[in-house]
Amino acid sequence: MKKISIWLRGAVHALATALYITLVALVITNGQQLFGTKNDIVNATVFLLLFVFSAIITGVLVFGKPILSYIEGNKKEGIALALWTIGFLGIFLLLGLALLLINTLK
Repeated sequence: MKKISIWLRGAVHALATALYITLVALVITNGQQLFGTKNDIVNATVFLLLFVFSAIITGVLVFGKPILSYIEGNKKEGIALALWTIGFLGIFLLLGLALLLINTLK
């Protein structure tokens, strides 16, 4: 089996993270249509649980494999994968900020 390059794995991890974040943003943005406007303890609890769950999911997507590689003795690979993933997330962030700027200037 051919080994996937480290930068490509970083790009895939970053893309999966960005897609997950987009899905959560869609749920939050459309929350009133999906769940109604009633403000109670259940809504606040579910929101906070979603926040914590999202932190866990994104943490695993960004740092899961790099930490495993590091622990298994592949320290350079683990650090490189984390840096590539973070780098691609930074690129996605810059692209998102550029889209926001373009929409603001219209």
